[in-house]
Amino acid sequence: MKKIENFFSKGNKRNITPQDPKANRNSKAFVGQLHFEQIVKNFLDDNGNFDREVYYEIEEYRKESLILGRRIYINLKNKSNSNEKIIHVFIPEERRKG
Repeated sequence: MKKIENFFSKGNKRNITPQDPKANRNSKAFVGQLHFEQIVKNFLDDNGNFDREVYYEIEEYRKESLILGRRIYINLKNKSNSNEKIIHVFIPEERRKG
């Protein structure tokens, strides 16, 4: 297996795939990946609390070359009071208003 260098680098095709804007952004009709990233950001932005941990996992689902969507698993922990919040969602790639 070939070693991946610069995994987080810009343009790394083994780590980055295009995403439909509706699947990523928020709108009146849709909640996208950005919504969950904002939850994580807000959780970490609390200035007085350094006892917080975040586990963030994202997995892309495909059928051959067709991207179906992404599964996101988030575990937010506040170690100082043992509070824990788990978010587990699937965001489809293609969005249509019902």
